[in-house]
Amino acid sequence: MLLKTRWIAILMIAAVSSLRGCGLSKAWAIPDLPSSAVLDSIAQPPANTPDAAIEIPVVPAQVLQKANMPPPAAKPLPALSKTHLKLGVEPGVNQIIPVAIRHLNRIVTPFSHPEVTTTSDAHTEVRASVVYVATEGETPVTLFVTEKEDENQALSLTLLPSRIPPREIVLQWANGAMRRGVNSLRKNLPAQRWEEGQPYISTVRTLFRKIALGEVPPGYSLDQTGSASFETRCYQPGLVFDFEHGQQITGHHLQIQVGTVRNDTERAIVFEESACWRRDIAAVSAWPARWLKPGQKTEIYVVKRIEEPASSNATRPSLLKALR
Repeated sequence: MLLKTRWIAILMIAAVSSLRGCGLSKAWAIPDLPSSAVLDSIAQPPANTPDAAIEIPVVPAQVLQKANMPPPAAKPLPALSKTHLKLGVEPGVNQIIPVAIRHLNRIVTPFSHPEVTTTSDAHTEVRASVVYVATEGETPVTLFVTEKEDENQALSLTLLPSRIPPREIVLQWANGAMRRGVNSLRKNLPAQRWEEGQPYISTVRTLFRKIALGEVPPGYSLDQTGSASFETRCYQPGLVFDFEHGQQITGHHLQIQVGTVRNDTERAIVFEESACWRRDIAAVSAWPARWLKPGQKTEIYVVKRIEEPASSNATRPSLLKALR
């Protein structure tokens, strides 16, 4: 800054000299001043000027207060809705389930070929054992879901459209529901036609194959809760059986209990099907292995015959016997 000021003073002296050389009138004459006086008067700052005398703009208190305030706390993210739900159901007991509005929702039923009955405008589509539902409005949707061609058991559902992500609801038979429904399943026509449409040995063999491949035979119902409607008792030294965390698959004449067996010894053991023998057991099989190494586990399938319920018709005493 000081160097710039000195240059300005030198330029002014040069301008004055040029004006004098041009012979300007006295009205425009500039009095003689030594160049050092000009430089000193322009370039030198006032003597003994303290720094405190320099005026600093005053900062408003509101600005200082905002500057000293801590940053605003981040807003917590909204809780994520549960998009996957497992629900225990019973025939005839209505279940109220929130679903996504204007999105596709997936309902996995315990029926192999479900059929939907409703008066709602919601779009429904059935694929295998799954029902897809989509709603456009906020009006509740009521559904009755049954096995195709079998009206003995029905699931009653009330769907509440909400502003949540699409959901998958897995419907499972509640504890004891299948026990109460065994008698009603005796008229399971799709399962009856499948079982009686081939020889008995072929039915059992095909049944084992479908279950090992993760399939459910036509008309059969799957209970994924593992609630046993009949007690499966298996015993073989060195093996540990578990049916409490298994599955139950029920048809017309046959019912299958799926469990696991583990080798709890330090030597290999061959699983014997006779370890699960009982009077009402039709067949036993294991997959994918019967020869179990130490610690190895495999699935076990126990097929039970469903006994026809005893007739409830009242008997009439014979009049001829009463007269004797």
